[in-house]
Amino acid sequence: MARKKIIDSDSVKLTLDLSGDNKKVLDEITTNYMAKYGPTINKIIGVFCNMPKGIKKVIENVCVEQYKKLETQIAQTEEAFHKKPLEEERDTYLEILRLLNHGQYEIITENTEEEAMQTIELEDGYLIIPADWIVVNPERAKECRYAAVLECRNSAKFGVPHFIYLNNYRYGCDFTDEMESDFLSQCRKAWPKFKEIEELSNKNQLVPDPNNKGQYLNAEAHLAAPIIGLFSIEEQGENPFDKPPYGAMIVRTETEFK
Repeated sequence: MARKKIIDSDSVKLTLDLSGDNKKVLDEITTNYMAKYGPTINKIIGVFCNMPKGIKKVIENVCVEQYKKLETQIAQTEEAFHKKPLEEERDTYLEILRLLNHGQYEIITENTEEEAMQTIELEDGYLIIPADWIVVNPERAKECRYAAVLECRNSAKFGVPHFIYLNNYRYGCDFTDEMESDFLSQCRKAWPKFKEIEELSNKNQLVPDPNNKGQYLNAEAHLAAPIIGLFSIEEQGENPFDKPPYGAMIVRTETEFK
């Protein structure tokens, strides 16, 4: 019987636990390469983590450049919900840089300031948000399980507060047009200047440049405008490795969800 091929004298056999999503990706790669898991994983590590220095330098330069651009955008964005996707994209570039350098790279930490909070009782838990946020429909608290927050980019510049709308939609992608319309209507009632902010937001939505893919005709005006965004409030522990913006979260008091 032929002996099993040994990769090299230092090779080892490992047992790995893969997430479902990573398993799907690995299956697709092995199928396309017509290879088994071991050789495929070795190829991924070899190509990505031990690439030639010239190629590595090119990728590093791109990642650092994009990281710095995102840092600038983050510095100009005071609102945490608008800032969060930018931070996630920035952190992905940082992780690429760390993997390229065998896990060693400077990690930037953030400083957070404590502020006064308020607690609102919900159907099966309670909502914790900064004390100065405006809840536009507090009468619905006992019949709602979730909360949406309206945040306006450049809020400090235009003096726009955060607004909370209690509801039963867990994620922002579940928000209906009717729900969003009612939220905006309630904001107009709660804060007289909101209509003006809403008009500026609608007026300054990004306009794609038909002659330059990925570019916009009004990027500068868009970045300077009070752009409205609607986001969902996370449940406590939903993202264990990420702090919720402003410390806003929903805490459940029942062990079984409906």
